[in-house]
Amino acid sequence: MGIKVSYLMSFKPIFGEQVLTGIKSHEVRKFLGRIEEGSWVLVYESTPVRAFTGIFQVGRADIVDEDCALELIRGFRGYSDLDLPYIVGRRKLVVIEVRNPTRFHVPVFLDEVRRYFPSFRPPMSYVRVKSGTLLCSVCEFVLRRGLYEET
Repeated sequence: MGIKVSYLMSFKPIFGEQVLTGIKSHEVRKFLGRIEEGSWVLVYESTPVRAFTGIFQVGRADIVDEDCALELIRGFRGYSDLDLPYIVGRRKLVVIEVRNPTRFHVPVFLDEVRRYFPSFRPPMSYVRVKSGTLLCSVCEFVLRRGLYEET
């Protein structure tokens, strides 16, 4: 497998769709830890989709304050007032450039993943994937299903 996932990120379906179709050029999140340029992010779309739907590569990832984030997003493709509640009131944010968004051939639904990994729970925001962990096994399983298996 050529791609190694470094982060798992949860999205509301509307935002996941915008990222994977290239409508959104950047993703802004509450800072939970550094995100490395060039790393791959696995996209999980929450209810009602409840599926892993694709991946993207991280371009720049800048740590900024709320004022800087609000100023930056004005110039980003795909941003609207729907994004503001996720930015306003946050002291530290990470602005992630989305590169090479790739939608899976078919979504990999959470129910299917839980047949093999019953204790798995998607993160509320994002989490780093560490080698040798349950999360790493889940991500490898999802990539095989989503990128390499035909329906």
